[in-house]
Amino acid sequence: MKYKQFRYVLPALVALTAAAAFAMACTTTETVEVTRVVREEVPVEVTRVIEEQVEVTRVIEEEVEVTRVIERERVIEATRVVEATRVVQVTPTPVPLGYADIPRNRTLIMAGLGGEHFGGFTDIENFNPHSSGLSRSGMYQAATEGLFYFNMLTGDLIPWLATGYEYDDGYGGVTVKIREGVEWSDGTPFTAEDVAFTINMLNTNDKLERSGDVSRWTKEARAVDDLTLYVEFSEPAPRYMWDLLIFRADIGIPMTPKHIFETVDDPSTFTFYDPAKGWPVATGPYRLVSTNIERKIWDRRDDWWAAKSGFQQLPRVERLIFLPGMNEITMANL
Repeated sequence: MKYKQFRYVLPALVALTAAAAFAMACTTTETVEVTRVVREEVPVEVTRVIEEQVEVTRVIEEEVEVTRVIERERVIEATRVVEATRVVQVTPTPVPLGYADIPRNRTLIMAGLGGEHFGGFTDIENFNPHSSGLSRSGMYQAATEGLFYFNMLTGDLIPWLATGYEYDDGYGGVTVKIREGVEWSDGTPFTAEDVAFTINMLNTNDKLERSGDVSRWTKEARAVDDLTLYVEFSEPAPRYMWDLLIFRADIGIPMTPKHIFETVDDPSTFTFYDPAKGWPVATGPYRLVSTNIERKIWDRRDDWWAAKSGFQQLPRVERLIFLPGMNEITMANL
């Protein structure tokens, strides 16, 4: 399994049995009881000392108005917020057809990685990796692979979808060698044509994420052959690979399948979601099996190209569940 890094520290989530049953897809639609921490407003009576200004008239030798301040107690009604643990009844979401029975100790649950609406996903059926506002809910983290990875702990550069690269003298362009045997999840070979198409698409469509970064340095990308990519720069760009094509933290341009995206009129509005067609298509070791406002679930696919070719072993984690952000009390309870 490749080294993945996130910009934000993952919140600690140790799922209790009942909570996990609610968070994950269940095999029943019967009502079950779960324990939750709730916040309620409770009316209380509060006694407060208040100050009032009172005008009085005193006669000394002549009438003189004098204002003095007095204090008095007054009982007022107020509310305060209390927290209580309460058992409530919920009906779990039914299991999609074909949903595999994967044990909890082979499942990784993550919450609040960022980009999603607090408390629920809004990009429920959007898996276009170049769409602005895409949440960190698996498309980039579970299904997408980079040409190269930079290990921020060791400083090592790890070739992945590519095997190496070389700049021209004067940094006017770069040649990238693509790894042989890489496949998209629909079985289509991954080639230099996919990389060139992705770069050129971003270079000419300013509505796509990272378009500005690509167009700043890119004149044209082209496939010399299936395993060789050449990118011509618009001006010398010695940081091109580091800034655009080497994955580290959340940096790195995800590649898109040319055989699908070239059929789309407007890639900026394309959601790349159609379960009947197997979309989203990606090169990574996980496939989407469920998406709704509550969670996105990705299961390991045993036909992953890296395992078939002997490049890598299959991940030991068989299921990834991404949950939206939530308050700290709820996360601790889970």
